[in-house]
Amino acid sequence: MNNAHSIDVGFELRGLNPSGPVGRQLGMRPGEWHPLWRYTCLVSPDILDATDRNEGHRHVGHVISAEKACRMADRLRDAFLAGKVAEHAKCRHRPDPAVRELAERTVTRTVEAGRQLEDTFDEVSVAVLLNFCTDSGGFVIR
Repeated sequence: MNNAHSIDVGFELRGLNPSGPVGRQLGMRPGEWHPLWRYTCLVSPDILDATDRNEGHRHVGHVISAEKACRMADRLRDAFLAGKVAEHAKCRHRPDPAVRELAERTVTRTVEAGRQLEDTFDEVSVAVLLNFCTDSGGFVIR
C-alpha cells in the first residue's frame, strides 16, 4: 500500500501499578504528547536519562519507573505552581526572536489524515500528565 502521507498514531500511557482510575491509562494524539514530553524532559533533566528522553517519543513500550513517575509529577507540579508552565505556553506565541527559537525547538508538525496539525502545549495537558504520573505507579509509553 502506497500512502501519500504517513499517519502518526496516538500515544497511550498505561499505568504499571495504578492507585486509582486516573493512573490507569492516558491517551494523547502526537500533537499533544510530543511537546508535553519535551517540556517534561526540560524540567526533569536529572530524573529522565537520555534513553527516557528519546524513547518517550517513540511507540516502543518504554517503561518509566514508579520512582521516576513520582519525581516527574513533583517537578511538573512545582513548575505549574511557580507559573513556569503558563510562561512556557505563552513563549510559543511571542514574536521575540529569542523566544521564537525556543518555540521552534518545541513546535513540530505531525501528519494526521493527510493534513498538517501544529503541536499544542497548555497547562491542562501538564495537569493531566502530573495527575496520571502521581497515580500510575510507573508507566509504559506505547
